[in-house]
Amino acid sequence: MTQFNGKHGCARCLSPGQSTPAGRGSTWVYPFDIKPKLRSHDEFVADGKRAIEERKTIHGIKGPSWLSLGMKTDVIRGTLVHYMHCVLIGIVRKLLYLWFDPSHSPDPFSLSRALNQIDEASSH
Repeated sequence: MTQFNGKHGCARCLSPGQSTPAGRGSTWVYPFDIKPKLRSHDEFVADGKRAIEERKTIHGIKGPSWLSLGMKTDVIRGTLVHYMHCVLIGIVRKLLYLWFDPSHSPDPFSLSRALNQIDEASSH
């Protein structure tokens, strides 16, 4: 599968993401989508088979995973978000700060103006 920093690099959804300037170069980002198109196990397997047949990456999938071949497990729902990077080194904390701290409200990534919508969506 494509890494986290490439097109369709999210293991959970089908968002292609986009490149955005950062420092002296660029970085790959996945803009917030309240209802993203989620990957399914069956689509993951089909994209892997198609990638081999067409010899190209399909939705970030480069080929079948040995986990998806022969194992009766959902490889999308059966994997976890990487705890070390997301929690231990503070990525989630940093993202929450950037998204919700009032000092960033003028920035395009700020979610502070949408807090009521986010609260409502998360209560369902």
